[in-house]
Amino acid sequence: MRIIALAGISPHALSELIKNHIKTLNLKSADNLLALKSVDVGDFVFITSVVKDDIIPGTEGIIGRIRKISIIHQKTPPEVSEERECVVGKVQIEMIGFGTCVDIAEMEVLSPLILDVVMKSIY
Repeated sequence: MRIIALAGISPHALSELIKNHIKTLNLKSADNLLALKSVDVGDFVFITSVVKDDIIPGTEGIIGRIRKISIIHQKTPPEVSEERECVVGKVQIEMIGFGTCVDIAEMEVLSPLILDVVMKSIY
């Protein structure tokens, strides 16, 4: 299946998604925010801890379904960043299963990462 990827997600967040089967992620990476702008509720996504530039065929991750999406502005204390606000994407994901990247369909700067992924069979 050809789906958009959310890359560089923390191993802790992935563990919580596996354990609870539902997880709301707070995403700040420009690549992941662009990915969120390209998906709708009900769409599938491939979620991995591997950063975008390191994804290759064989990279493993989780296949999830989008349950909710919101993009919000957050103010940042001036001591923390040189910018006063940032954009955060909040996305609630329902775990569907595990998958493996078999091909990279599109990987461009400032574009969502699109992968061909196969779902793993679990017996």
